[in-house]
Amino acid sequence: AEYSTSSPAKSAAPSSAPAKDEAKKTYDYGGKGAIGKVCQVIGAIVDVRFEDQEGLPPIMTSLEVQDHPTRLVLEVSHHLGQNVVRT
Repeated sequence: AEYSTSSPAKSAAPSSAPAKDEAKKTYDYGGKGAIGKVCQVIGAIVDVRFEDQEGLPPIMTSLEVQDHPTRLVLEVSHHLGQNVVRT
């Protein structure tokens, strides 16, 4: 299964931008839109490998499954090394 990074969780601080426009924004960081592939599943734990260190999403970033009929969203909780994140 392929996974792609999406925007990190928003802060509780109010925004001056309209909510409609805010939903379309992608937050900037080095790996925005990076594609990863699942490399291990243990129960509810999913490890995802990315091609390079620059594409590695920050902790607390959501990963969205692209090739599944049901919308699945995972949250990065750890960087395991070797371009792998644990969700």
